[in-house]
Amino acid sequence: MRRVVTLGFALAVAVGVQRLDAQGPSPLAHVRDLYSNADYENVLSAVAADASASPQIGQYKVFSLIALGRSVDAEQAAEAVLAAHLDFHPDSDASPRLVEVFATARRKVAPDRLKSMYVTARGLLDSKNRDGAIKAFTEITAVAGDPDLKEDKTTAELGLLANGFLELSRALPVPGRPTADAASAKTETPAPSADPASASGARRPALPAVSPPQPIREDLPRWAPPTTLARAEYKGRILVHVGVDGKVERAEILDSVHPLYDELLLTASKGWSYKPGISNGAPVPADHIVEVVLKPRVP
Repeated sequence: MRRVVTLGFALAVAVGVQRLDAQGPSPLAHVRDLYSNADYENVLSAVAADASASPQIGQYKVFSLIALGRSVDAEQAAEAVLAAHLDFHPDSDASPRLVEVFATARRKVAPDRLKSMYVTARGLLDSKNRDGAIKAFTEITAVAGDPDLKEDKTTAELGLLANGFLELSRALPVPGRPTADAASAKTETPAPSADPASASGARRPALPAVSPPQPIREDLPRWAPPTTLARAEYKGRILVHVGVDGKVERAEILDSVHPLYDELLLTASKGWSYKPGISNGAPVPADHIVEVVLKPRVP
């Protein structure tokens, strides 16, 4: 009898949630009301019923889990919210404890998420996608400036890099706009010696020149594969982030060489050293890509 009653109650809650979504208040208002009434279990049910829950709704899942004493689940829920919405902050009336849960989750999630965003942004810049690169680097600089992350070294370095590449992105040609040379060619009476920029009184912004890191020590680990793998060639790439001291701060595999070799490569990269990248005469953090080719081992 107890099981039947419980199931019936669960069905009633589910139907109630659907009706409220369709006819009643908005999902956010509904979840907020449940939380205000300390109906934490139904908050969790309502949020679970909305697969595309916004971060504003998701925060009430975190709040309810804390109220229920489920701290570990609350931390994981906060990380899930920030994984999709890294710039999200809880409502201004949230308690300091709730704010700190999100701050802790942000410090945990942000470095890896920003690295992924940075690789994507660089790809857009390399492909000359001006608007996409500007948007991507702007998002990185905004997140890197978050007060929750001010003590994180990785975030600070990525923010610095993103600022420099944002200027390079803005200097790319605007899609659909003719270049200065093309505009001059269409003019019936051009001034052959006139510089279009100086003629209009405009000056192009000086771009930050960044020289790439130069390898000092970049020894690849020994490849001693099983006989069945020895006769094939393997290729891949590793990205290393070089700090201002020339040491490798971190590394990631861009294209796998081979699963048996990738871990060896990541371990070896920790001992590599470089002359750091230089901008305006001063060392700056910079990325360096190493292409790896493992040749067949012929008996």
